[in-house]
Order: sequence, then structure tokens, then C-alpha cells
Amino acid sequence: INKLTLTHSGTMIGHALRAAYTELERHNSPRQGIVLLSDGADEYDTSGPEAVAAKHRHVKLFTIGIGTVKGGAAKLPHGVQTVFLNEKLLRRLA
Repeated sequence: INKLTLTHSGTMIGHALRAAYTELERHNSPRQGIVLLSDGADEYDTSGPEAVAAKHRHVKLFTIGIGTVKGGAAKLPHGVQTVFLNEKLLRRLA
């Protein structure tokens, strides 16, 4: 991935996981999994991603971190911001 376009600032991982789990519930497969691509970083995320993931431990969650723990510049709608990979959160979710 060379470039991602951001439509808003912030990540609501819990909401994304809820939507994925809801979609999986529509299928009756004995083996289910989700692949989450994220930097895992959002100090304003109130969606409770860890609680959502814990409630659905029967579904395998694979997390792929985007970015670096040292941080990098991201062009956001309100300007350029330094974003950091929250590797610890992504590991806890998986």
C-alpha cells in the first residue's frame, strides 16, 4: 500500500469489529476469522475494541499494524498529524 486516503480523523476499531462480527453471524461457518488493518492508535476511541473482541473470542482475529511505533506524518482533513502504531493494542486484540 503506497497511499491511503483518510476521510476523517480517528479510528473506531470497536465499531468496525462489531460490524464484522454482525456480518459473520449471518453465516453458519464453523471457522470464522477477521483481518483488521489499523494503526491501532486513536486517543479518542470510545468504542471499546478490547471488550468487543473479548466477547467474541470464538472468532479468530488477525491484526496487521499499519505504520511505525516511531510515528509518521499522515495527511488528515484538518492538516498533517503525526500518527503512531499502537502495537500493544493490536496484540491485545489478537
